[in-house]
Amino acid sequence: MNPNCADILFEERSPCAFTCYRELVEAANREPVAVVRDYDLTDAESTWDRITACEADVFGIDPRLLNALVYAHMRYEDMIGITDTEFMSFRGEERAAYPERFKGDGVYATDDAIAFMVLACRMPARQAIAWVCRVKIQQVRSDLIDDAVEAPGWALASYF
Repeated sequence: MNPNCADILFEERSPCAFTCYRELVEAANREPVAVVRDYDLTDAESTWDRITACEADVFGIDPRLLNALVYAHMRYEDMIGITDTEFMSFRGEERAAYPERFKGDGVYATDDAIAFMVLACRMPARQAIAWVCRVKIQQVRSDLIDDAVEAPGWALASYF
């Protein structure tokens, strides 16, 4: 496949936010990603942006994509108003660009998080699914939510 063909699959609906995203990922990738080996689990509050060897194996997450996954998910959470981080200044632009992925201020939808990471951040679908599932498990382990949401059926049927 021609390397430029991948760009055709994605319509740049939010170019300023995407540029910010790419710059953050590129800056983070200047340092090698270190897979944590001295403990097996991360939590949703202090170590959410790291990955252990156990988590990478269990969820099937490619550690080389860690920074891209972290920022892609952060970008979705900023768009829906759950967090106020590097992407909050793009909130209006993102909501206008991806109205089908915005259900309301503070409303997190698992399928929208995955689709946003794929469409807006160009993440591989399997990696986006794995990351969102890992985030949900982290939140349950950290007592931030009561129940983990299952991966949406369309995602499992389409990509596994």
